[in-house]
Amino acid sequence: MVKNNIYENKIGVVILNYLNYWDTLNLLEDLSRQEKVNLKIVVVDNNSPNESFNILKSRVLNYNNVILTKAEYNKGYSAGNNIGIKLLYDCDYISILNADVRIRDKELFFKLLAFYHTLNKVAFISPVIFDNKINIESTLWNLPSLFDDFLAFLFVSRKRKQKYRYFDDNIIVGDCLAGSFLFAHKNIFDQLGGFDEGVFLYNEEAIMGLKVKKMGLNNYLITSLKYYHKESGSINICYDLNRKYGILFKSKLYYWEHKVGLKIWPRILLSIGRLINFILIFIINIIKKVN
Repeated sequence: MVKNNIYENKIGVVILNYLNYWDTLNLLEDLSRQEKVNLKIVVVDNNSPNESFNILKSRVLNYNNVILTKAEYNKGYSAGNNIGIKLLYDCDYISILNADVRIRDKELFFKLLAFYHTLNKVAFISPVIFDNKINIESTLWNLPSLFDDFLAFLFVSRKRKQKYRYFDDNIIVGDCLAGSFLFAHKNIFDQLGGFDEGVFLYNEEAIMGLKVKKMGLNNYLITSLKYYHKESGSINICYDLNRKYGILFKSKLYYWEHKVGLKIWPRILLSIGRLINFILIFIINIIKKVN
């Protein structure tokens, strides 16, 4: 049950910053308005090559519950968040937030805490992404098939075609929650060993979803709670389309070979998909130049 004294439930929050310090500062302001909870916040600057760390260093002095640290190297989403998780050793719960997330509900974390204790075999929970509408398909999806991952290189997503399993009217059970907002008991992170650092940028959700499924636990989406997400704020600053799909290829291949345990067919099918993808991007770039 939720403890009567809310301050006995310390919630740790990790914010991974890369370049877009302005988003991080906006999110810190949102978190400072959270009510009925005791938050400890760790901002990890993922070795940004701009003025991010120095600006954040001067501004976090305005908050008494924020720790700022800097990664020696940028090893990606998983490694950066793991740095923050290790600094939240004294917390009961941990939440992972992308820097480009915005929170309007002042009791969001208190509500998440209350929901968490009503669920069966729970690992992670999350509010739903709101981008002018409730966006369930971008927040929760089932583990991908190999064919799903092949289609991703053809710019085809099958997330919209999946059938959802409802725990009740406002709660959906699924495999993969968007990595932009995750909430779980610290024990879950301990059991999972944090995020898998074998991937740099993509497919962390599938790897985590597969681990949770193997543990016999469930991930839940709370559709009555929402957050706002700009979608890949720092990614779009750093990488062009071809580079992003190159990283995606490596991440998907890692997932199938090292986590699922299939070697030959994933490498063949995904390599074909990536080749077609490279040609399509080449054509897209030519069309853009002509226009």
